[in-house]
Amino acid sequence: MHAALSTLEVNPRTQSIEIVHRLFIHDVEPALEELYGPDIDFFEQNTLDTLLKNYVRERFWVKLPGGAPAPIKWIGTEIDGDFLWIYQEAPLFTPQGLTIHNTLLMDAADDQVNTLNITLDPVSDTLVFTSQAPDQ
Repeated sequence: MHAALSTLEVNPRTQSIEIVHRLFIHDVEPALEELYGPDIDFFEQNTLDTLLKNYVRERFWVKLPGGAPAPIKWIGTEIDGDFLWIYQEAPLFTPQGLTIHNTLLMDAADDQVNTLNITLDPVSDTLVFTSQAPDQ
């Protein structure tokens, strides 16, 4: 099984929503190589950020009630040991009536399971995304 963990929570200092994805770098490499070719330099920060920004935007999104996409801003990435951390930010929105789509790394691994921990007052929940259930 392949797994990834994301969090979506309010930052009380900035009054924004912070979205953080923690992916295993050994799972990210084949996914990006499959899309962009085998010559990717994973340790060249500008290249990695550009490729991941497009990749994540197509595979992780939030729809607000009524169907409008939440304006999610790219903050950046960081490699720490075996993990690739991806940082995003969005303006505050209410948790009621959201649709969240998360297919990160599912194009590279059929058994990929993505867990999202949500903390948006008053809602605290954990959602599990699979290829059979990519939207919640």
